[in-house]
Amino acid sequence: MLVAATLLASIGRMQESVAVARLCLKSARERKDLDSEMNQHCMQIYAQVSYDLHGPTKESKQVLGELLAIQTRLYGPDASQTRTTASFFSSHR
Repeated sequence: MLVAATLLASIGRMQESVAVARLCLKSARERKDLDSEMNQHCMQIYAQVSYDLHGPTKESKQVLGELLAIQTRLYGPDASQTRTTASFFSSHR
């Protein structure tokens, strides 16, 4: 699903990309597997594409906040992934 969401976003099919990334996120939540790198990528794609389409919605902010918390816990506050997500989050609040 991650590859499909990324591919759809890259060819400009944003609505479809958000839908696929949302399914990926839902599946990860049901499996309680949000810590995996693949699911973190799904969360990032969902948040970014959703922001591009709809602006800062409550759901996309929640997903991005959740992603930031996961990355901070797993990698620490100074890791490159954490800083990238924090930068995106702060610029889109």
